[in-house]
Amino acid sequence: MVDFPDTPESNINAEKSLLGCVLLNSDVLDTVYPLVKGTQFHLVDLGKAYDAAWEIHNGGGKVDATIVLEKVAKDGEQEAWTNLLLDAFESVSHVAHCEYHARIVAENWQRRQIYYAASEIANSSRDRTSEVAEIIQRGTDQLGLILQTKQATRPLIDEITEKLNSFDAEVETGIKTGFSDIDAKVLGLRPGTVTILAARPSCGKTALACNMILKVAAAGLVVLFISLEQSRQELVDRFLSMRGRIDHEHILQQKLNDGERSDLVDAARVVSSLPIEVDDSPEQTMSEIHAKARMIQSRKGLGLVVIDYLQLVQPADKRAPREQQVASISRSMKAMAKLLHVPVISLAQLNRESEKREDKKPRISDLRESGAVEQDADLVWLLYRPGQSDKTIDQSLTTLIVAKNRSGQTCEVELNWDGSYMLFSDAIKAHPEQEEMDTNGYFSRF
Repeated sequence: MVDFPDTPESNINAEKSLLGCVLLNSDVLDTVYPLVKGTQFHLVDLGKAYDAAWEIHNGGGKVDATIVLEKVAKDGEQEAWTNLLLDAFESVSHVAHCEYHARIVAENWQRRQIYYAASEIANSSRDRTSEVAEIIQRGTDQLGLILQTKQATRPLIDEITEKLNSFDAEVETGIKTGFSDIDAKVLGLRPGTVTILAARPSCGKTALACNMILKVAAAGLVVLFISLEQSRQELVDRFLSMRGRIDHEHILQQKLNDGERSDLVDAARVVSSLPIEVDDSPEQTMSEIHAKARMIQSRKGLGLVVIDYLQLVQPADKRAPREQQVASISRSMKAMAKLLHVPVISLAQLNRESEKREDKKPRISDLRESGAVEQDADLVWLLYRPGQSDKTIDQSLTTLIVAKNRSGQTCEVELNWDGSYMLFSDAIKAHPEQEEMDTNGYFSRF
């Protein structure tokens, strides 16, 4: 049984000193109010007086003890409130210490929230009617909200200054996918964004994601690949086929000629050196995925998270309607991207509606349980290979439809598909002998 302390963390003296500073010089509210709100005080009445001072100051009025008293004290309560405000005045050593007191109050509020969250998790864990995944998800969400409060606000001028300075520097707009046409259209994968890569089964969405993973990892960025559908060994076969330009079926059948064996060894040497973390554990929830991503980020840094695929992520509450389950998964995915400040690519299945239409091109409405997914995603990519439904068409022709782009225009990007190597490439490709060496000294084959 978990042994929790009887009294959550608090520092009443810091709360009194903070309020006293505000009553002595209300201008400090512009600095301290973004750090701590009245609802974060342990002593409720002190918090009410602090919020009242802010309302007066924010409205352009003059803050003093008399005006605050009039705002908070009801009939018959004047004496108690007067004593409280006097006590706050007497707690002040120097107004210059105001921000220090504010940070103590905010930190103790966070400690109390952690205490309450831990207590709720402990109590829920003893409730046999609650799903374990639901308990973990609820706890993770609560801790995530606490973590967000640590991020102090910044004046808008800071962001504007950074933006203006960026025009004079050579900065990357986002992580490069390795496909020049895609990067030119969407400006790379930006930290904190979620990209949905959707297609019908066997269209090549996992292959395209793997192509991008190899390229991102070759640039030295750590990639976490959550594979809920394919095993680690299946992915290794794909990576080796792509990197070594070895027929995928030959690898599966273990029938390689001498040249292919040599290429396989070279490909294995390159792929094994790349910072790719693969987790093929089945039935993972978003809270579990988030925890693994957070661990990798703290240990070695994290550049990209790829999830294959969205509909296989386990819901925290299995009793909820499917629409609510997907909405919760989608929101958690977006929250993870923002909290870790990394781009997230999530693969997704399209429904059969496109196959029933004369025009087989997929639409964003073809996303299964599309409402919340479409709303939360920053980018939605729909992969379309017309040769799947018409065998007379060139099988290499592929279109990546950018159906949603929160930071730019929608568009279509043409790609080439080579099923033998599970490889996508830009539609206009240089001759092999003209390929440039990448930063690791290997030909840029993916």
